[in-house]
Amino acid sequence: MELAVAAPRVTQSNRPRNDDVSDTVLDFRLEGRRILLGSRELNFRRIRPVILSFQPNFIILEQAIKNAEAWTLTLNRLGKRKPAVAFWGHGRSYSTPQSAAESELKQWLTRRASWFFSYTEAGAEYVIERGFPRNRTTVVRNSTDTKQLRADLRALSPSDVDRFRVERNLVPGQTGVFLGGIDERKGIALLLDVAKKVAQEIPAFKLLVGGDGELAGFVKDRQRSGEPIEYLGRLDGHEKALALSASDLALIPEWVGLVAVDALTAGVPIVTTHHHSHAPEIEYLVQGETVTFAAHSAWDMAREVTQLLRDSRRLERMQHNCLGASESFSIENMVGNFVNGINLWRSTSVFAS
Repeated sequence: MELAVAAPRVTQSNRPRNDDVSDTVLDFRLEGRRILLGSRELNFRRIRPVILSFQPNFIILEQAIKNAEAWTLTLNRLGKRKPAVAFWGHGRSYSTPQSAAESELKQWLTRRASWFFSYTEAGAEYVIERGFPRNRTTVVRNSTDTKQLRADLRALSPSDVDRFRVERNLVPGQTGVFLGGIDERKGIALLLDVAKKVAQEIPAFKLLVGGDGELAGFVKDRQRSGEPIEYLGRLDGHEKALALSASDLALIPEWVGLVAVDALTAGVPIVTTHHHSHAPEIEYLVQGETVTFAAHSAWDMAREVTQLLRDSRRLERMQHNCLGASESFSIENMVGNFVNGINLWRSTSVFAS
């Protein structure tokens, strides 16, 4: 098989995160326009030049009703040799609230695809319950590169971690970490309020903040004002491993996604809130074992963080649980699941011959 990747430019709202690698991985840049309708968006991308150039037999699309190509390619009935179309997505809508009509429309369109690749088991079950054939679904188990993260963690010596702590005045057993985009979608204002309240109960507490985004300046200002924050900027590789190794738990108030995999791999339980924004990867976590949920307020989340830090036996047990739960997650396993799904899809397609 030959695989090509086509995608549009990173949206304006995501550019401050500084995590765009499209210039190095894309085979085709999709040009087009984006139309905003209130809080909703519609994307119109010029896909015809890509199809004419690459002439694919199979096309895998984002499962999203906001993208025009999802409709034009899935519902196109012209010609016997039209590309087979699959969706890759969450199954149901997680982070973005949808009306009942939008949800039903999404499932109606999904059922018109010839295959479905789901991030998680729950997402696959959701579309199956709504009429998609079970034998045409694949669960990829979305993951980060845990093999590399484990290697980075193993490469650290105790003195590396001790030095990191001393330089930032961190106290073992009283350090939290946040990893992710520094923007409103991640609940940054709530996060900093939580850190401040925890420090009122545990004076040596400090929160490491790793990431970049439009609210980075806001975080820096709060740190300069004396709040218990250490802003580290975007973290990768060695620096990311250091921050995780020096931390006892992770504070992710909203939109828990792939950070769940990193936290499990590093043995760092997550404290979060009951919030509609969580991505499918929240399902990798188990309440009381690898995650603690609080009501969506700074007071409630701070209370959960404080209680967990003060209960060292419970915290150690959850850290151990995280390491055990992480073993099945890897890019290699995800790729294997994806390739197996593609091969099954090909074997049932008119193009198999």
